[in-house]
Amino acid sequence: MKKHRFLIIILMVLTIGSLSISTETASAKSYWAHNHWVTLKRNVKVSKIKISYPLYKSHSVATYTAKKGSHYLVRHNSYNYGWLLYSGKFHSNSKYAYAVAANESDSSWFKMGIHKANQYKFRTAASTDFFYDSWEPAYLDYFKDKFDLYNSHSDAKKEENVVNSIDSNTDKFSAKWLSKTQYDDVILIKYHSKTYYGNDKHHAIRPYSAFKDGGVVASFLKPTDKKSILKHGNHIYKGTQWAYYTDSTRDHYTLYKFNGKKWIKGHSYR
Repeated sequence: MKKHRFLIIILMVLTIGSLSISTETASAKSYWAHNHWVTLKRNVKVSKIKISYPLYKSHSVATYTAKKGSHYLVRHNSYNYGWLLYSGKFHSNSKYAYAVAANESDSSWFKMGIHKANQYKFRTAASTDFFYDSWEPAYLDYFKDKFDLYNSHSDAKKEENVVNSIDSNTDKFSAKWLSKTQYDDVILIKYHSKTYYGNDKHHAIRPYSAFKDGGVVASFLKPTDKKSILKHGNHIYKGTQWAYYTDSTRDHYTLYKFNGKKWIKGHSYR
């Protein structure tokens, strides 16, 4: 019964704009009868409700996560689960309603208005891939332990006659593709002042040494190390955490946190 009541309320909100209950003040009812922009203070679950007729056939068809820092138009319908989204991916309409999983009186998950977090400058890769007409900084992928090097294109393509190897995730070298029209995975590597060929079919070479994993930056380099280069598209904000891994098992790390001015070293975990 509670689920059916909730779905009926959703439909009424979509068709008449708002509902009220006696415990609300007139000003609150008037205010939330219209959509308002908010910025999410934390991740929230959003249920996609398919509106069907008769109403008892309405049902949830998917659940999503709206991310912290995102901006949405919100309306409140005065009842439990009464927070509805009206913009972007979660745009409630006559066919679907997008309801936030929060109590009717809980507004702690957002702040009014659009607030953009300040992005702080950090050394960042120019792209997520390499270029054919310029050398770019390169590193062994975080999840890889070794990359073989060859003296010729044909050896690299066949993976025969290895002459050297990169086995450190902290070594900085250079890489570029052979040409704009190449159709294989052979890449040029400039390592310790010598040029080699390598087969990058397993994407073992990256133009960055740090990347965000679940909101935390992961790297074998400290954030204060000048060799640290962040993945293209990732950003540093106040409060960003950086996990500096200290051994190849990836089990031991020290956590750093950016306070808006500098990186603060935190606990070490083993």
